[in-house]
Amino acid sequence: MAVIREEACSKTIGEERARANVPEAEEFAKRFYNKYAYWPGWPAHPAYAGTTIFLMAIDKAGSLDPVKIMRAIEGISNPKSITGQPYYIRAQDHKSIQPIYLVKWTKSETPEIPDHWEIIAKHPHPEDAHLHDEYTARYDQMTY
Repeated sequence: MAVIREEACSKTIGEERARANVPEAEEFAKRFYNKYAYWPGWPAHPAYAGTTIFLMAIDKAGSLDPVKIMRAIEGISNPKSITGQPYYIRAQDHKSIQPIYLVKWTKSETPEIPDHWEIIAKHPHPEDAHLHDEYTARYDQMTY
């Protein structure tokens, strides 16, 4: 997880303007840095996002039973995702739908500001990047 900087989020490509002001990402990166004394790398983001969704599903299920957790995760949404919006789990195939960014790595010129991903563009419909309903596993219709 690299820090998403606001000044890097305003580059124009054609008529599309990439906007990814995600304060949750900045806050996460700062908390991580304050605890570990280095900026989080890319593995920190999916680990944090996945753990957050899993804990939300346990709360929703009210149980540690795997089947109840699996059913609770179907359709769950995280309104405070560190990746921005949308962020939800499709019921039929348990795929996370989240922003898809086109980025380039930017080296920092000062040690106070970490290297970061410059967002070039944001996919307008990330759900279209996954298989459509008719081609998915249909986990939501299976019995366990």
